[in-house]
Amino acid sequence: KNFCIIKRRRKKLYQDIFVKHKDKTGQIPFKDLEKALTMVLVNTLTSDDYKRIVELLDISDSTRVDVDGFSAMAALAERLMCSTHVSQEQVDQPDYQKEKIECADFSALEWKLTGVQVNPKIVRILKELN
Repeated sequence: KNFCIIKRRRKKLYQDIFVKHKDKTGQIPFKDLEKALTMVLVNTLTSDDYKRIVELLDISDSTRVDVDGFSAMAALAERLMCSTHVSQEQVDQPDYQKEKIECADFSALEWKLTGVQVNPKIVRILKELN
């Protein structure tokens, strides 16, 4: 959540969904995360997709997320599921293509990580995003 930059329009969507699912403590408990993320992804998130995200983020059933954590999680979920849910016609549209700088950042990822001490969980997320 510290390094996730979210466009204002998406952040508003995530905040609206967060408000619908937060509890009295102002956080979303683990038991409600899947339902909230399913709303973000307009009912296209499968149970297996959710398990993949939970595993990738290394969260447990005791996890509670605030609005910033939920926003980052929702943005990651959308990014990971994008290739699964974008039609062939959409792939060629500029809005659905990776930016050139992003392609450059992720090119030769293995080589770029060689000799650098990076948390294995972060490496896994980077590989999933690539």
